[in-house]
Amino acid sequence: MSFLSTKGLVVIIRKIDNSFQVKKNKYFLKYINNCVRYLRKVLPAATLGVLVVYCIRDISLISGNLE
Repeated sequence: MSFLSTKGLVVIIRKIDNSFQVKKNKYFLKYINNCVRYLRKVLPAATLGVLVVYCIRDISLISGNLE
């Protein structure tokens, strides 16, 4: 007789697999949290920059035309 039955091995393998899934989820949530922090810092400046470029896109400095 072996020390562990097939059913016991299956239970152990499932527990190990579940612990890896939890670790993967933790790392994924940490990655998402870091992305949200980065976007919170960058998006206001980027939005303002796009707005400025949109406002001055039709200005021609050479002819003095402000259409």
